[in-house]
Amino acid sequence: MKKLLLSLLSSSLLISFTVNANAEKKGLIAPFETLSIKPEYKSLGILISENITDAINETSLISMVEYSQSEKIINQLGFKINNLSDDKNAIKLAKYFSSTFALPTTIEINDNTYSIEAKMIDIKANKIKNIKIESKNLSDLQNKLALQIISNLGLK
Repeated sequence: MKKLLLSLLSSSLLISFTVNANAEKKGLIAPFETLSIKPEYKSLGILISENITDAINETSLISMVEYSQSEKIINQLGFKINNLSDDKNAIKLAKYFSSTFALPTTIEINDNTYSIEAKMIDIKANKIKNIKIESKNLSDLQNKLALQIISNLGLK
């Protein structure tokens, strides 16, 4: 009986440790800057960043700052969507929310192909990992980016 209790206790501690280790990580995906002259594509960057944030939040692997939370602060700090793809501004916004990483990103649409260029910035370690993804399918593009973020954080 003691062995069973110790075994259950160790399992509980391991599960608690794993959950707490992941809960420490907090991310911010600022609205993407859309590099397109077509007005119908301008809001695409906000929509994609919201979709990816929601998808990652649903995994419970990491806590993500919701766009609705960051929108007011973006305005208060005087940022515009097109300058959030700048590393310094993305880091400043991420630090405001105590995020462990920032993801300044641009999206470009050419000939029915979507291209994302992102920089995954580890705020504490000051390391940058470049991410480039291309797809003709918008859902596929979003999925690939979400999986890349999770993978770069060492989460599964």
